[in-house]
Amino acid sequence: GATMMLLLRLLQAYKLPSGNIMFYAWNPLVIMEVVGNLHFEGLMLLGILGALYALHRKKQHWSGVAMGLAISAKLIPLMLVPAFFRYLGMRKWLLWSVVAGLVFVVTFLPFALGGFPASMLNSVDLYFRSFEFNASIFYLVRAIGFATVGYDIIQWSGPVLGVITAVTLLVLAFAKWGSSLPARMVVMLTCYYLLATTVHPWYIVTLVGLATLSGHAYVMVWSFLVLLSYSHYFGGGFKEYYWVIALEYALLLAAMVWNGKISRWIKMSYVNSGV
Repeated sequence: GATMMLLLRLLQAYKLPSGNIMFYAWNPLVIMEVVGNLHFEGLMLLGILGALYALHRKKQHWSGVAMGLAISAKLIPLMLVPAFFRYLGMRKWLLWSVVAGLVFVVTFLPFALGGFPASMLNSVDLYFRSFEFNASIFYLVRAIGFATVGYDIIQWSGPVLGVITAVTLLVLAFAKWGSSLPARMVVMLTCYYLLATTVHPWYIVTLVGLATLSGHAYVMVWSFLVLLSYSHYFGGGFKEYYWVIALEYALLLAAMVWNGKISRWIKMSYVNSGV
């Protein structure tokens, strides 16, 4: 499909082996959640890849259009917008952001007329204050809450982690460190999901696509480990097995260390191109 074509073009543009596309094309998580369950992460990734390819071709306006469409699919790419600053410069980045914003507004308008924004904002609030699934750092914070105050502290810990996440992402986006744009995106999304209260398996699909271009092998490991979270639905009900979650993230941490040690992993990339 279009995603495979863009991945192949980007691999060629970054002078990476074309065979790397198999890391995405034959990934069980991608096959199950994008091809099988039709989650919007597939469309979101398509828009992000389109933005990267257009930027590589020096077509900034079309890059903004593609990013706007990605944000329309899901709001997650919105947090990646600052990452483009270092690769465009202030003036071009502002223009690029305006184009992306206009495309998002135009595509979102039909839903806005139907009163969708209110329900969307309510969903975002619920996400930070109520939803909990397969989390890592948040579950550690929650355990401390149970031990100290005796109840689930998501009502305030969720928003606090949200603020910490926002600050972390801005630092990663604007900080000066040598890496490609896909690599910077992988690091930002990794931090986001490690600090999130909810990490469904299909959330990792976008990371898999971008890691195909960045060389972060731990993401491929995570795409298999996150499948363990399906065990929480065994038997037709729902019950989280915390030892399974602990195993998932312990092995992920080991994979990160193996992928270049934590002090160096943000610099890991197969490419050091202009994009």
